[in-house]
Amino acid sequence: MTTHNGVVLSIRLNDFPAEHLYTLVEGNSLVYFDDWPKTWTKSQARKSARNATTSARANTSGYSKTTAKTTKSKSFR
Repeated sequence: MTTHNGVVLSIRLNDFPAEHLYTLVEGNSLVYFDDWPKTWTKSQARKSARNATTSARANTSGYSKTTAKTTKSKSFR
């Protein structure tokens, strides 16, 4: 979150791919987009939150992330 000309700006991470990846919230206005502009920087806290969200989604979908590759968990009975 930051301010520009007295207006609060924030970025929201959406439920991609069902929705656009990001939403820029500018006061009461919303702007939806998928590609992060090259001139913008992401804070380390945001990167950590995104990685945690990605890991949580992988865990609930039956996938586990390893250092070598991503594999699907299977249960055999």
